[in-house]
Amino acid sequence: MAMRLSVSDEPEGSWEKEYTILTVGNAGIGKTAVLLAMTGAEEPLRTEATIGLDRKTRIEECHGERIALQLWDTAGQERFHTNIGSVYQKADAVLFMFDIHNRSSFERLSDWVDEVERNNLKKSLVRFLVSTKNDLEPQVTESEAKARAAELGIPYLKTSARTGAGIDECCSQLAQRLHGAVARLLDEASSVTITEPD
Repeated sequence: MAMRLSVSDEPEGSWEKEYTILTVGNAGIGKTAVLLAMTGAEEPLRTEATIGLDRKTRIEECHGERIALQLWDTAGQERFHTNIGSVYQKADAVLFMFDIHNRSSFERLSDWVDEVERNNLKKSLVRFLVSTKNDLEPQVTESEAKARAAELGIPYLKTSARTGAGIDECCSQLAQRLHGAVARLLDEASSVTITEPD
């Protein structure tokens, strides 16, 4: 079970594990507001456009361990993408985000999926499809979103920075899946048999 402990006031190194989470999606869909809500901002809706990259931290407790989720907020504009290649490569998880009130952001998801796949080849990469602004009238139906997530083979989560709906669940699921992905890799590594030459 994962539970929220605290946010970015935690001193560096006060956790057992640290994971890099990348958020991708069109500009203006509410990525920054969601991350601010995840990290306890009092006014998550009062944001400006992200220029390049910005990092926020949230601490979760998962199976008795303190886990730092290093949440990287990326700019949606193409002109800022040249500087984020290294974050793509080291990401442990990615949130493909779209605005439920903006159909074009949903239709562009394939571009973001392709970009991540070009830049991150990790077998253990944890992926989620996350909708934002679920307090507004949807232009994308829930069945459409779930179908897209099923095509990608990933979970679908709904969030709202305005109401806080889905924020804690998203972080909890991230922590649990990241913890599980690492555990599986360790199990696979320990089960490999090395045969000495005769």
